[in-house]
Amino acid sequence: MSSRIELSLSPSPAAGVLSSLPWLALAAFTAVAALDTSLWLLPLLVPEAILAFRQFRRCGLLQGPGAVVGLHADADNLTCQLADGQSRAVKVCGTSSLGANILALKLRQSDTRSGSMFVLILGNSALYSANAPEAGFRRLRMWLRAGQPVKAP
Repeated sequence: MSSRIELSLSPSPAAGVLSSLPWLALAAFTAVAALDTSLWLLPLLVPEAILAFRQFRRCGLLQGPGAVVGLHADADNLTCQLADGQSRAVKVCGTSSLGANILALKLRQSDTRSGSMFVLILGNSALYSANAPEAGFRRLRMWLRAGQPVKAP
């Protein structure tokens, strides 16, 4: 018996800010280091700001290349739907994080070794609104925690 999970993501500024926090933290460190040691570090703020904006756009606004707008899971397969209409079979990497209200998933395509995709799924919280339906969010979280069945060789 297979229970299919269909999770559609909606744009969320909170998801965009949370996903761009590493780049913003690096930019803050660079700015402090530049003011403390050498102003030659200030040009590094430009690529850091660009990368933070790209991450905000991809995970928050669900726009651009590699933006995941939906996930579909059945008994042992996970497929992601991209903003450009493509559908790809993916596997969840071990570096993903599962929390009570946040799923930070690093996805790698099943058929290739190139590239990985990042998706941030938020549940309801007092600090931010969800970017996915609550029922689908809970079902996906439980599917990920239960693990995928291992196929015999």
